[in-house]
Order: sequence, then structure tokens, then C-alpha cells
Amino acid sequence: MSVATGSPVRCMRCATILRNRSVCPSCGTEVGAVAQVAEPAAPAEAAPASAGRPPEPVAKAAAPKKVACALCYASIASGEEQVIAAERPEIAQALGEAVVAQYAGQPICENCLQTYREKAQRRKAGPAPQPATPEPAPVAKLPRRASAPQPAASEAPSAAAEAPARKPAPAPQPFYMWILGGLVGGLIGCAPVLLLYKLTEWAIWVILVGPFVGGGVRSNAKGAYGLLPGLTAAFLTLFFCVVNLYVITRWELSETFSSRYPAEQVLIAQMAEEIKDEWAANGNDVSVPFEYIENERLEDDYPPEIWEAAQKEWGNLEEQERQARIQEYEAENEVEQPSGLLTLIVLAIGMLFRPTFLIVLGLTAFGAYKTGAGFSQ
Repeated sequence: MSVATGSPVRCMRCATILRNRSVCPSCGTEVGAVAQVAEPAAPAEAAPASAGRPPEPVAKAAAPKKVACALCYASIASGEEQVIAAERPEIAQALGEAVVAQYAGQPICENCLQTYREKAQRRKAGPAPQPATPEPAPVAKLPRRASAPQPAASEAPSAAAEAPARKPAPAPQPFYMWILGGLVGGLIGCAPVLLLYKLTEWAIWVILVGPFVGGGVRSNAKGAYGLLPGLTAAFLTLFFCVVNLYVITRWELSETFSSRYPAEQVLIAQMAEEIKDEWAANGNDVSVPFEYIENERLEDDYPPEIWEAAQKEWGNLEEQERQARIQEYEAENEVEQPSGLLTLIVLAIGMLFRPTFLIVLGLTAFGAYKTGAGFSQ
């Protein structure tokens, strides 16, 4: 064993750091025996040689065999160790079942055995009674120094007021609450869309449905964000867009199929047509100047004097006869209202041949998706 100054002592066999131990804990090599082999020994005195014979070498004394304690790695002389075994009651009680099972068959020194035996006795005896502590002598109170006046509670800023309290994240609401919020928002959004269509006759106002539906889904989605609430808002928005366009198309078809002029005005125009033919047969000029036709009224199709004569003739009829003629005309020219299937067909054709409908639907669904997913916040 060679020991360098300032360097840790290592085993010559396995290079394990010994830490002031006499036996290597890894390979069990005795440090003393290795040191005796490694250190140069003094030259042995040779026995006097007889004439003609070489001197015989003197035999070295064998180093005592040593073992290491399995618990503290201390060196134990051969014959002084005790083996850790469950058959030895004094060892099993002192070390315990866990230590015996782990280190069974390994040597142990007397110091470790005594230490564990004392611990076992203390466990059996229980905790030692605590000595009664004497009461401390009363200390004379010193006069209390006047402290500075403390600010009022309302003036002193509290830590809770300085640091903003973090609100707990709201729990996600069930899926049906998302749909309910979107339906309520869509119904609210339909009112301004139809009102603006009545005022402007523009169907592009359906784009306003998206924020209402997306806001309704967002208000009930609470802690849920991302794809699922966004798609829910987008699909509900498309549904309400189709509903609004269906109502607008039905209004347009009703106006198209309905009568353009009142029945009374049409009947007066028929009388004016008869008077016009009579005047033409008598050689009178009954042509209508172009500037008369400007308001798309039936009376603009006839000269003023012919229309006045027709109105006078209509007024000369009795009230019952006038009502009978009106009812007869309405029965002959009754226009059926368009059915729902016809409205859907007209709406589908209009959306296919008018790409602006599809662009408006796409923008509306995209805006509702962003609002419902929470990306706009």
C-alpha cells in the first residue's frame, strides 16, 4: 500500500477509498497485510553458510487474518467476530429481523452488537420520564416604551389589497349549456338582421348573427376553450344564417306572387279601358304622353280625363255591386302563398348562383368560431 501525501488512501487491489479503515469494504483485503508486502522489508540475516553451500533464507512470519464488520466496516481479528444469524437469540433481538435478513451470515464486531443491544433494551423500556423543569423566576417588568402611533386600519394598505387576488378558474359547463347559450344568442341576433332587411332590403345583414351566437356559447362554455366550443358556435351560426335567409326568401316570394295593384284600382282601370276604346272609336286622340308614366300606377297609363270619367262611373255604382265585383275579382285572381319546399329550393338556387351568399356565410361562421373558442379575448 503506497500512500501519497494529501491524496486519499486507496486499496491496492480494487482502488476503493479506505477512509481510515484497516480492511477494504469492497474486496475485504487487509490493509496491514498489503502494507507489509508492499513496503520494503529489512534484509534478513542469512544463516551462516557452511563451506560450499549457499545461505538459506529466513521464513517470514505470517500476518494475522482479519475480516471487516458488515455494519461499520471495522477490522476484526480472526476468531473475534460473530456471525449475524437468526439462530442466535441475542443477535436476532438486538439487530432486528430486517438487519438479520439483509446481513445474514456476515461478521459483526462486538461494538456494533453492543450498540444494537442497547437500542433494543431502550425500545423495550419505553420512553424515559422527562424530569420536571423548575418554573422560571418571575422577571421584573421594565417600563414600556411609548411606541409610535400606528396608522389607522383604513390607511394601512393591506397585503391583500396590494397583491391582486387571482380568481379561480371557472369549471367547464356541460355541452348542452353551450348549445343553449348559442340558441339564445342566435334568437337575439335574428331580430336586428330582419329589421335591417326590412329597412334596407339587404340580406348581407345575416353576418351579424355570428357575434351573438359566439358570445352565447362563450358565456356558457366558461373554462372550456379551443376547438370544441368554436365548432359549436360555427355550426349554430350556419343554422341561424339559413333560417334568416329562409325568412327573407319567403318574404320576397310572397311579394312576387302577391297582387301588384288593389282590386278596386284594377276594376277602375278596366272601366277606363272601355272608355278609351269608345273615345278612340269616335276619333278622339287617347294616346298617353311618355312623361305620364313615371310612378308605375295604373292611372298613369291613361289620359287624366279618361281616368276621371272611369272613377266617376265607378262611384255611380251601388255599394253592394262594387263589393260584389271586388270579391269576384279576388276569387278569380287569388294567388297562393309559396310553400316551404318552394322557398328552400329558391334559397338553394340563389346560394349556388350567388357566391356572395357563400362568402358571407363563411365569414360569419369564422367570426363565430373565434368568439366561441375564446381566441378573441
